[in-house]
Amino acid sequence: MENKLIFKPAKLDVLAIGITTIIVIIFFGFLISAFLFENYFWPGMLGAFIILAVLITSYIYKPISFELNHDDLTIYRPLGIRSKRYGVREPKRTLASGTRTFGIGGVFGYFGWFNGNEEWFVTNLKKGVKMKSGNKTLIISPEDPDSFVEQLSKVS
Repeated sequence: MENKLIFKPAKLDVLAIGITTIIVIIFFGFLISAFLFENYFWPGMLGAFIILAVLITSYIYKPISFELNHDDLTIYRPLGIRSKRYGVREPKRTLASGTRTFGIGGVFGYFGWFNGNEEWFVTNLKKGVKMKSGNKTLIISPEDPDSFVEQLSKVS
């Protein structure tokens, strides 16, 4: 019998909502300028295309659920994309903070590599859960981080 637990990601924090809103406004600004000002059509369309690519890429990386099966963690994202981490252990609550190494820093959340070797799937910086997976550090932000830590502590 499998013991799968599903956790929703935390709602976006104020910073992520603000950054996402600003990026959407910039997208529409480029789009409107392309059609309002004849001389700015192609620069406006290029800017709108780049911003749209950022929005789509960011949305695709956003976690939609976390599945805990014993000590294995599966992170589900839009379009059926899954990321599997085996043998997660040592869970603890944390305030997710740091320097982005390679990732998305605020549009629909914070995803990618931060602080050099931490892989983040975070939607709310205040609800972070830090854990080990192999020789890597993983940070996620479930809606109920205390329950997640409790459940993972039982099996790790």
